Amino acid sequence: MKRLFLSLYLLSILIGCNKKYISYNDIEIKNFKFYKKCEGIPYTGEVKIFYKNSRKLTEEFNVKDGEIKGVAKGYYYNGQVAYEQNYKNGKREGIQKIYNEKGELTNKKLYINGILKN
Repeated sequence: MKRLFLSLYLLSILIGCNKKYISYNDIEIKNFKFYKKCEGIPYTGEVKIFYKNSRKLTEEFNVKDGEIKGVAKGYYYNGQVAYEQNYKNGKREGIQKIYNEKGELTNKKLYINGILKN
């Protein structure tokens, strides 16, 4: 019986560590880099963050070698996009677009190498 519980426990760990994406609860941040808790090495892949006690997405972004890369998106609870921001080498790069809860563009901000320019 002990072996069965141990086998099920190990299987649950393996399954939990092999998702297509990981949630915020499955990562840790050290020195501004993302690490997968199951491995302790810089994470590469997709990260999705959900509203508490919900499967509604609040944020999603990609990470390569522990740094955010590409387009990150945030969402309102109603599912509308709240913001879109490009990242390069873990820093904000380009135009950040900010939307209201109706999905209308309300603001733009320019970032160069992680620094707000306007």
